[in-house]
Amino acid sequence: MSTPVLPIVVGTRSELLAAASTVEAFRAVDSPSSPLVPRLLCTGQEATELDQTFESLGIEPDVALDLKAPHVADAALGARLLQAMEGTLRHQNPAAVLAVGSSATAWATGVAAYFKRIPLIHLGAGDFAPESERPWPEWLHRHELARLAHLHLCRDEVCARAIEDGAAGSLAHRATTIRVVGEGADEILARSLASPPDDDDPTLAGLRPGAPRVLVFIRRREHHANALRPLCQALEILSDEFAEHEFIVVHSLQSHICDALVALVPKRPNVRAISPLPHPAFAREVARARLVATDSSGLAREAALLGRPVVTIGSYSTTESLQTLFRERAIPNRTCDMGIDPIREAVTQLLAGADPPSAAGSIGSVPRAGEESVEAILCWWRKSGSRE
Repeated sequence: MSTPVLPIVVGTRSELLAAASTVEAFRAVDSPSSPLVPRLLCTGQEATELDQTFESLGIEPDVALDLKAPHVADAALGARLLQAMEGTLRHQNPAAVLAVGSSATAWATGVAAYFKRIPLIHLGAGDFAPESERPWPEWLHRHELARLAHLHLCRDEVCARAIEDGAAGSLAHRATTIRVVGEGADEILARSLASPPDDDDPTLAGLRPGAPRVLVFIRRREHHANALRPLCQALEILSDEFAEHEFIVVHSLQSHICDALVALVPKRPNVRAISPLPHPAFAREVARARLVATDSSGLAREAALLGRPVVTIGSYSTTESLQTLFRERAIPNRTCDMGIDPIREAVTQLLAGADPPSAAGSIGSVPRAGEESVEAILCWWRKSGSRE
């Protein structure tokens, strides 16, 4: 009898970073002793960025759906992914399926698993953000996944309590299991910082040696085209007010963000728009930054672990878990709207503060999130009984 299959589904760069150590830990388990066979499945929601991240991490997907997502409406993207995941799960008939994070890929995986009566494991569970006045897909996705999951793999106790307290409710007919396993992306960050540095990326050539750097990273689908104009206008003012700083704007490779930023970023000698760097090089840029401004909660967490002050753009970019990390590590931080004055004020306040420590070379003790996740999954599987 063949060993049951466990698809591990990713669609975005952040999901791959979160899941990579779990995939590696699963693949390291001797096949005869493992009751589940992992299959890394990539939907290609962020195709170009995923390709770069796969290469940086040195791993490959077992299945690639190649669902490249141009700038389409959220409903259309969700429908496309849901249809693809339903067909994939029907074909594979897995024993369980693991969704990562809170993107449209994770949501589609959870809903398709529910329709097919396949147990759902959610890696990154309980990382809730406050409800926003504007539609925010991940808010909906996270709450739906919390209701659908049989096994919740949480980053920390804050996330676990959010699930226990019923922040999203649950399907009453089914018992769920909650485990704290750590954050897989932290493990990848520690590894990237420990890797031998390559030569500086040529896109950073010409930066003034020793000049303090402000790293700006924008990736959210909501921030595209004219929605980026306030950021770029704020950068125009800030680059004059802080002329001694270098402003490095790292943009998503998604065309609706990339094209707008290239067109709108101010033409200043101390402002540079670049494509994403390979993860080890990017991690080192975060570590040496004077300040990080981003709409990515994942990058905000990495910056906090490295002791960098953080401006989170958009209240939806912060979570209770992230705010707890800021407090525990005494990280100067501000959350602001995507507006000229809010961004300028937040950046100015943090740059006026004390300089952070010199570039961090590590995040301290190296987490074992991948191994912890695999142990939790196998323990849950054995206790739940095989689903042949």
